Amino acid sequence: MKSVLEEGIQRLLNDQPLADFCDWFAPAMAAELQAKHPVAPGDADGASRYQRHVARQLWGQMPVPSNRWRARGVPKLERNGPCHCGSGRKFKQCCAEFEHAGLPIDPDQLLVMALELADPSWLTGDKLRQVPALALGYTAMNWNGADQPHKTVAVVGPLFADAKALDGRHEVALDALVDAMQRLGQDRQRRELLERMAQHADKALATAARARLVSVLSDQGEVEQAWKLFHETSRFNPNDPQLWPLELTLLLTQGRGEEARLRAPLLAARARQAGMDGLAGALLSMAQEGIESVYDGMSDVIDDPEDLAWLALAEATPETVDTDALHALYRVDRYPMEEDGQTFTTVSIKPVKKLADMNMRWRRRFLVGKPEMTWLDADVDTLLGSLPEALAFLQKNPTAWLSAEVLDDLLLAARELCEIESPRPLHKAAQRVADHALAVLRALVGDAQFHWIEQDNRQLLRCLALAVELTHATNDMERGLGLMQWGLALNPHDNHGWRAQVAPMLVEMGRQQEALDLMAQYPDDMPPSEHVRAVALFGLGRRDEADAVLRLAHQRYPIYLNTLLPDTMDAPPEEPGPGMRVGGVTAAWYHRVEWRPMWVRTGALAWARALKLPDPPPPKPPKAAKPAATRKTAPKAAVHKPAKLTAFDEKEEKRLRKTCSDYPRLRGLLQAVVWSPQMLMPNAWLPQALDLHDRMPNCRTEATANKALSDTLNATMQLYNHVNQELLDNLSEAKPPLLAMLGSVAPTHEAACAWAAGFVSGCELVLAAWARSGHKVTGQTGSFGRLRALAARADVPLGKDRVVRDDGSPLLQAMDAAAPAPAELATALAELWPVVVANRLNPR
Repeated sequence: MKSVLEEGIQRLLNDQPLADFCDWFAPAMAAELQAKHPVAPGDADGASRYQRHVARQLWGQMPVPSNRWRARGVPKLERNGPCHCGSGRKFKQCCAEFEHAGLPIDPDQLLVMALELADPSWLTGDKLRQVPALALGYTAMNWNGADQPHKTVAVVGPLFADAKALDGRHEVALDALVDAMQRLGQDRQRRELLERMAQHADKALATAARARLVSVLSDQGEVEQAWKLFHETSRFNPNDPQLWPLELTLLLTQGRGEEARLRAPLLAARARQAGMDGLAGALLSMAQEGIESVYDGMSDVIDDPEDLAWLALAEATPETVDTDALHALYRVDRYPMEEDGQTFTTVSIKPVKKLADMNMRWRRRFLVGKPEMTWLDADVDTLLGSLPEALAFLQKNPTAWLSAEVLDDLLLAARELCEIESPRPLHKAAQRVADHALAVLRALVGDAQFHWIEQDNRQLLRCLALAVELTHATNDMERGLGLMQWGLALNPHDNHGWRAQVAPMLVEMGRQQEALDLMAQYPDDMPPSEHVRAVALFGLGRRDEADAVLRLAHQRYPIYLNTLLPDTMDAPPEEPGPGMRVGGVTAAWYHRVEWRPMWVRTGALAWARALKLPDPPPPKPPKAAKPAATRKTAPKAAVHKPAKLTAFDEKEEKRLRKTCSDYPRLRGLLQAVVWSPQMLMPNAWLPQALDLHDRMPNCRTEATANKALSDTLNATMQLYNHVNQELLDNLSEAKPPLLAMLGSVAPTHEAACAWAAGFVSGCELVLAAWARSGHKVTGQTGSFGRLRALAARADVPLGKDRVVRDDGSPLLQAMDAAAPAPAELATALAELWPVVVANRLNPR
């Protein structure tokens, strides 16, 4: 229906005649509805005539640019005249039955829908001024919500360039324009616009601009100026309701909670006198519970099935952690370490077989694509679509609530559900699961350190990182600070970069010595750590030290101070990627956005401005090269030749066959890594590959053992590069290069089965990515059904498990295959090939 309606609006905006529009719309909409909600043949005529009535109403009520964005109305029909539907009967005997049936769309929404789909040329100059102000404002808000702030600026911006004719009806459009400028980093233009509109002749519009400007000043740390403007605005328009929550916001953001609680009843009484009981209640809640309560209260109603399923699952979270059961599920190793003259205890954990088997069953059923490194973006669509089944799994397997993998998956899903504007119950449910995961982490680790470098530690550490992320969504900075400090104590190597958040937070809270102690643990840290150190020293009154530190920091990275000093500044152009350059323009801009208020409130920015630190001189250009010496006198220069990458050859293959008793399985594993629909970092698959090297030579010394491991690792990586290059060389082919892939590696039944076993185990690293592409790795039919049947026939290496079903039971197959194993393998791979090519040519 949406596509038909949008096309219909486009036709109306282009002034399609009434008869032509009805002739198109009625059958198009009837066909669309018939496909979704079939009607009986006997009712088809009535349904068609009704859709023609809807077409007439839509044509008549749709505001169009050719009529100054007003509705045109429809020609009046005489009751005894012929019916407009073409039946040949009188109107009163035909479609008059629909005469009083309204349009199944709110007429107030028609203009907003028309503006959203309008050609940009219809929204310029005098044509734009003909658009009703409120509709334009709500349309611009929709553009912002659809991540199109540039469209808001392009369309609405020119309207405010000459704002004399505007009035209070344009307040919504002003809010939308200011929001769009903020999202685009146009801080200078935003502030200039607000300062100009604050002087507007229309009192309502000027008050709205002043209120927004107060918030801008407060956010930038210019508290005195914010209060001064607020009091001026209160005298200018004392009864404007938007000033009441603004006053509480100013108090709360400055930590003056007690004043806010005393002031709130007086403001609430004024709101009730104005007939705004809802606002009165919101003001009282705001003072008692914080700023976020206002927004939470507006969105506590939950009717989305996915959200309701998440609430039900979170409600089942255990109240306490059964520590005895927990420790029975993990092997916890504690060992002392010494670093920088300090001795401490570190912990690593590994699930026992019982928990590992349950994790495998969970993983195969709910298919979460884990993030790489310390990222938090995961593929959780399958889990979110199966939350009732996940709850049933947890109820049937209560020990799953103690699984690091399960808790990690649940919090990754919670992050997807809990955005800043999400209903408060969703956040509370997520926090309940997070609190339980952190209790599991605390019970396992205690006061020891828990390092990210240990693979099995990462899931619980990511639970901590996800708990920190949830505090950002709920604006609970105090809890977030405590969690990040705990994370730094657990993992001082700080893989998540929390010290860059904690240090300035401590400075802003007046805990400068704690900030200095933290930064002392990371000497020669990345910028702007020295700039923050200078602010902490300044706050402690150690002015000489602060001056010296800031001068040196500015000499090395002047871009930070130069970006902080201007009162207003626009976002810089994006730097060429990938990533963000350390000490670059973008990094300095983000520091300004997040921490300039800290510089202002502590007085450090005024101090830094007074120092008038000069920029360091530009680097001297390199000296001109001396003329080359003559051939007779020129000495022979030592030429450094870059190391040549050794191609994978028979020698490397021989090395791998010597250390790996099941070489076909290794080749299958690497083929799966290369074919993966989701990029796999080496840390995800290399341990499994190295684990297949079961015939490493016995070495008498540590040096020879390290050399043997290094040689094996190099040979494995060269094989990976070789397999990857094979893929790249054949992306234009309709079929996979089976001869090159299998060739001498899997020509026999046994070798083909082992190759399939390695391939399946590699694909299981990215279950969710394969499922998203339409192929379920754990499926019993199709491509992976064939591959798993072959894998089940492979010999099981010592200490390894058989291929299993989703429920964990072994997948046993008869030894007689319907076709020879190499042929079955080739068929399955040919079916997967289009997915592999599509993902390589169009990566996500």
